[in-house]
Amino acid sequence: MIAGCFRPGGRADISSLMDRIIRAMGDGMLSYHPVKDHGSFSAGFFLHPRLPYEGHDLSYYDDINDILVLFSGAIYNSKELLEQCGIKKHIPDPKLITVLFLNEGPSFVKRLNGDFAIFIGRPSSREAFLFRDHVGIRPVAYTTVEGSLCFSTDIIALCRAFHHDEIIDPDYLLGHLKYVDRRKTPVSSVMKLPPGHYLHHSARGMTLTRYWDPAEVSEERAMGYDVMVRDLTDLVNDAVRIRCDSRFTAGAHASGGIDSGVVSVLARREYSSQEHFFGFSYTPASFQAQHVRYDE
Repeated sequence: MIAGCFRPGGRADISSLMDRIIRAMGDGMLSYHPVKDHGSFSAGFFLHPRLPYEGHDLSYYDDINDILVLFSGAIYNSKELLEQCGIKKHIPDPKLITVLFLNEGPSFVKRLNGDFAIFIGRPSSREAFLFRDHVGIRPVAYTTVEGSLCFSTDIIALCRAFHHDEIIDPDYLLGHLKYVDRRKTPVSSVMKLPPGHYLHHSARGMTLTRYWDPAEVSEERAMGYDVMVRDLTDLVNDAVRIRCDSRFTAGAHASGGIDSGVVSVLARREYSSQEHFFGFSYTPASFQAQHVRYDE
């Protein structure tokens, strides 16, 4: 998870605002790692000790080019992007994002294939960008407090930190019982960044830009059945492959349907060297898979 506060007007007591977000997280399992304080903003990321992530997976700072990147999620076409940039060795996603942004500006996000929330800060120019992936897999929300932009991938914590005394929106609470506006958060003062959008915040104000629209995706109505099945097979195989990370001990959540069954089989192939590959419909945090006597 990532979070931060940014004030384009220059130095302010930003750290106290960030402290409120940290306290609102309220999860002793997560450790907070601040990035370099630049006066105009205070930000950092949270790590869980059981996950194999390291600091360079979530942040990168380039003092020469005056850019800070905070990243939450995954980029699945990083190999392709590295080749296009002429980079011959693997680099972490935040550093790759830095290269792309410096080369192309905020429009770089159009070329990403992934699930992500990204913060980019430019201290000297006193501007910041917040990006959300094309279809909104990764949540990220923002609010303004005392002239500062505050954001977090933990929406509840952001609400708790700055707007705990506001009345909770009843529609948000009824989301599992009826159709509701999924853009809503518990309180109206905290806003979700919409999927396929990025936010630019500077001394001149805040602008929201849509960089991707599903309505612009073209349809191929002349495709035959055999070609469709072949292409769909390739896409599903590739979609599973690029999401398999060898740093993790993998398993699958299986609902019993054909969709999750196919994905589970394909994922198992990617972890063929892993001795046990469990598939369950429900696995609470305290569950120990090695003690179970059945496996879906």
